Amino acid sequence: MLAERGITLPESGGTEWQESVQGIGNRKNQVFTEVLARDGITGYPGSVRLLDQLGEQGKPLAIVSSSRNAEPVLRAAGLRERFLAVVDGVVAAQDRLPGKPAPDTFLRAAELLGVARRRLLCSKTRSREWRLGARVGLDSLWELNVAQGKPRFFKLERTSWCRT
Repeated sequence: MLAERGITLPESGGTEWQESVQGIGNRKNQVFTEVLARDGITGYPGSVRLLDQLGEQGKPLAIVSSSRNAEPVLRAAGLRERFLAVVDGVVAAQDRLPGKPAPDTFLRAAELLGVARRRLLCSKTRSREWRLGARVGLDSLWELNVAQGKPRFFKLERTSWCRT
């Protein structure tokens, strides 16, 4: 992103935050954390209703996210207690798990839930996760329109999982 704008910075180093890519990333995360703590966050009503329904049915839930902020975001939204496991960027780094599109974080979530991979029902947020779902060995994938909270379910067939 910086290179596209003609900005060249070292990956790390410097004494001021704007002197390196790492410094800019750290500053962005600091500001994000401050705004999250100050303003909080609200879950999409339709998504919260779906979580409520799944909880009432006793379905074990996990979050898999590449973000290192999944835990604080879930806590700020009042949703953390709904999930038995959170496998995010922090966990992936600690456990040396490759991130998406590798299936390892999803497999770790299944392990933490005590659920066989073929029993997972996975929410798709990006088209590349069709391929990821197939690599994990999922039977089905659901797509959630987060603004409306309306799920669409798809059976993963070998001919359909690579759709974009």
